[in-house]
Amino acid sequence: MKYNKNGDDILRCYTDSSYLDDPDTGKTTLGYVITLNGGPVAYKSRLSKLVLHSTCEAEYIAMYQGLVIVLQLRTLLSELGIPQKNPTPMRCDNQAAVILSTADTEPPSYRHIAMRYHALREAMQFVAVRFIPTKENIADFFTKSLPAPTCNKLMEMLMYKVPDHNAKNNEEIKKVELISE
Repeated sequence: MKYNKNGDDILRCYTDSSYLDDPDTGKTTLGYVITLNGGPVAYKSRLSKLVLHSTCEAEYIAMYQGLVIVLQLRTLLSELGIPQKNPTPMRCDNQAAVILSTADTEPPSYRHIAMRYHALREAMQFVAVRFIPTKENIADFFTKSLPAPTCNKLMEMLMYKVPDHNAKNNEEIKKVELISE
């Protein structure tokens, strides 16, 4: 991993879920990644303990889990002399979850979501929730299987240098050709 020492010292949080990953139990994979200066400082990916009822609920709970860690990291950074002056950008690729997190009141159709997860709405002075397209959401890497090109792109977005296996194989072929000549 690479961390940019000349970065902007801003925490960023990306959240995602993969609804009904385990069809036998009805559980969903929830995940988040939090970055500072371009490199990950916290991440988590795990199967939910509850059976969730919708993709919106799954994404909303993943956002809540990311929020808990963001608040802890904001406190730690403040104690280290790197206070976060603005709300931490939190990105989610589910528009319904983004709308629910920023709504003043809870829509009646979402009363099944446990009250503790609505702490997200009360923390709006600490996080700025916005929609992000799935292709740009680096938390996607932690919640589901992805094709190699997508996986490589997201790893590069995490500032991880993806090794080019084809180039390595080509170098080995050239070495073999030189030896055989």
